[in-house]
Amino acid sequence: MTEPPPSPPDAAQNRRMPVLPRIAHEAMSLLYQHRLVSGPQLLRMLRPDSPPQYLNRNLLRLHRLGLADRVRAGWGKPNFWFLTETGARAVEGTKDVIDRPYRMTAFKASGPLQRHTEAVVETGLAFVEAARARGDRCGPFDWLPEVSHPLRDVGERLVADALLHYISIDSRSGRRSHVQFFIEVDRATMPIPRLAAKLAAYARYHDYVPGSAAPAHRTSAARSLTPGWRQIYPRFPRVLLVLTGDVPERLAQRLDDLAFYVRGLPYLHRAREGFAIGATTLDRLRAHGPVRPIWCPLLHPTAALTDFLLAPLPGGGGGTVSGAATPGAAGGE
Repeated sequence: MTEPPPSPPDAAQNRRMPVLPRIAHEAMSLLYQHRLVSGPQLLRMLRPDSPPQYLNRNLLRLHRLGLADRVRAGWGKPNFWFLTETGARAVEGTKDVIDRPYRMTAFKASGPLQRHTEAVVETGLAFVEAARARGDRCGPFDWLPEVSHPLRDVGERLVADALLHYISIDSRSGRRSHVQFFIEVDRATMPIPRLAAKLAAYARYHDYVPGSAAPAHRTSAARSLTPGWRQIYPRFPRVLLVLTGDVPERLAQRLDDLAFYVRGLPYLHRAREGFAIGATTLDRLRAHGPVRPIWCPLLHPTAALTDFLLAPLPGGGGGTVSGAATPGAAGGE
């Protein structure tokens, strides 16, 4: 009696992570989560106070092992790193990440996605660096890109550029506050009406009740009375729009145009408890951090700038992102 042929290797064996320094493992996990990250961005995430040589050596080692690859943005510009299929499977085999089907390729990494992804990572890093400086909690794993929310009954899907978690710690009382944000990054490439429509999609998601579009003959038990987002979030995340991709003067004008357009959308201005949209520029976010009053509350565009909680600040605040004073503002930033 002949023996059966040997079984093919187990899939888990093909996904086994090789023995590597800790920084290499951390870099792979970050590349898996954020898909495409420049070398300098990785350094700011992992070892902000260290020289880049050690990280670079480990990235090159991952490249030689076929776990990571890179593309260059241009002469004199940094490499952008991403995991290969082998590297992605190895990270998934650790069970330290939430498996995601998306895979980056050199073709995608060299296209328009590169600048958009870079801006999303820069936005997240602004929160990380502010948290480090303030003693708050927000690390490089505390935002997840491309978070999808299906509205099944109406055939829509809201995909946020990122979902970010931030824990603020009061320096005197030690009280902690957990805040979540939907992040949208605009690189000044789409018309204002389409950008406003993306913001209106967040209002529709806030209002969406699963089963509300069901046929009348369905039983009341089959219809939910609870908004769908409450199954996922304790509070509706604040929506933060970050503008980049142009000179400051034109971005300020773009934000003014967006605020004017949004004022003409009655649906966005319905009263919704806990629903708020704030906007700023990436340059301002990097310069001042997210906690400072740099956010224009788009649903109340004549109000003073506010912080990332998007609530009115005591005593007013400062003008618009363009620097012009808003009606009733107490003064400049």
